[in-house]
Amino acid sequence: MKSASGAGLSGKASVVYVLLLDEGVALSPKAIILKTKLHRQYVYNALHELQERRLITGIGGCKTIKYLAIS
Repeated sequence: MKSASGAGLSGKASVVYVLLLDEGVALSPKAIILKTKLHRQYVYNALHELQERRLITGIGGCKTIKYLAIS
């Protein structure tokens, strides 16, 4: 597994980012939670951090949003 913590990301954001990179497709927050086994709030915090750093993008609407890593 790749390491993203060298980019200055928090540990949980690194886990989420590496998952999104490895998957290569847009994932819903629920899918990210199930695959990483992280608590829901940690995943949402990580997604927010990754969006602020412009490492991921959100696709879709409010209820149907999925996230995709920008490599």
